[in-house]
Amino acid sequence: MDIALKEHIYNLETRLLQSEVRQSKKELDVLLADDFRNLRAQGGGSANRIVLMAWACRGWP
Repeated sequence: MDIALKEHIYNLETRLLQSEVRQSKKELDVLLADDFRNLRAQGGGSANRIVLMAWACRGWP
């Protein structure tokens, strides 16, 4: 994989870790596709984009 592409993906992932980004509907809308699925660290399950948008509105996590 191209170094520039790796850096770009890393920067996008890092932005998603920032609480101010996770709490912003506008930021999440830019970063996540409508069919986004997030695997939980504990394994199994997923949270779709709608759930993540709800988290942003509640200020969680």
